[in-house]
Amino acid sequence: MTALGQGRSAAAMVAGATALTLTACGGGASSTASATTGGGGTTATATATESSGGTASSRSDDTGAGSSTASSTTLAPVTGTTVDPCLVGSWKASAYSGTVNVGGTSYTFTGGAGEKLQIGADGKTSEDNSADAPAVGTGGGHTLTITTSGSVTGTLATADHRATITLSDPSKIVQTVQLDGQTVSMTPAPAQSTVNYGCSEGGAGFTVTADALSVAYVPA
Repeated sequence: MTALGQGRSAAAMVAGATALTLTACGGGASSTASATTGGGGTTATATATESSGGTASSRSDDTGAGSSTASSTTLAPVTGTTVDPCLVGSWKASAYSGTVNVGGTSYTFTGGAGEKLQIGADGKTSEDNSADAPAVGTGGGHTLTITTSGSVTGTLATADHRATITLSDPSKIVQTVQLDGQTVSMTPAPAQSTVNYGCSEGGAGFTVTADALSVAYVPA
């Protein structure tokens, strides 16, 4: 659930970092896109420049260069201690799905399964990402790979199908971002994330959605 909270949607995965720089190198040219947000799913703005043969220029094409904006819906945090009973239990995340715009390029995500999540009736949570598979987004001839690692405890509160998770120590969760195989960012999880959720009938699980990216949780 923390992974989705960073947009950990690529807008929550990318938007979760306060400032994220993506650098791609190839064919003697480099392009850089920076995304800056307020965290927790605010609007991300991406700009990029390319240099080749010592000449710098800006452009707009399928690499995500040029000036562009990716919008991400802001959800108000849930206060209090209420926890929806349908979320209580031991869960395992399945693969991510959805398409997110990052720097003007639409990335379709798959993978990312494996997170283990325990939610108590008192709102206490425990998250283990040691078995997480990378979430992989492809688009515009590029591959954006996001890997989440670490374990952490926290608290959860819910209301109106919104869930806010607050981590006890965000530095214990690390998100590594790679663009075309090159590591470009390693950031901790946000201290607090708010996402939408919906529960399946009969306690079969629930689905968490942040912007255009979603992941289903099934009983562990």
